[in-house]
Amino acid sequence: MGGLKFVAIFCVLGLSVCGEVCHTESGDKQIGDTWEEDCQMCRCRSSEGSASVDCIHDLCPPPQIACIKWDNSGCCPVCVEKGCKHENETYPIGYRGNPDPCTTCVCEEDGSYQCMVMACMIAGPQCRVTLGGDVECCELKRIEGTCCGTEEICPPGFGSK
Repeated sequence: MGGLKFVAIFCVLGLSVCGEVCHTESGDKQIGDTWEEDCQMCRCRSSEGSASVDCIHDLCPPPQIACIKWDNSGCCPVCVEKGCKHENETYPIGYRGNPDPCTTCVCEEDGSYQCMVMACMIAGPQCRVTLGGDVECCELKRIEGTCCGTEEICPPGFGSK
């Protein structure tokens, strides 16, 4: 943390009032002065007729939730990139993507990664009653690469009368 801090009291001959000064690595400080030194916030104060230096660690602001990259070169870490983390991947704020045709994911301003799955409203397959009284239906098959796309596969002669 560095050098020694000491206090000097200077009195003028013939006066009962003394001037108090805090000597620091960064120079002399008057009572009430505050300064930053070695990542600490320091203050020169008067205590029982003499000057003293009180230092506390510089109180850093709370970390930003959406931060994905930090600069730690100063006393307090500084956010240099905001975004979202999801399954070992990082995304910028505002990112919008589709991991599959039915899902849309968004990187929100607060750093959350939200995914919404599209709900499909698909009508049931066509069916008919045969002359023998049996029920015969087409088969619904999902079309690969689409979310809600389906095709009907009907038995031979299904559409004929």
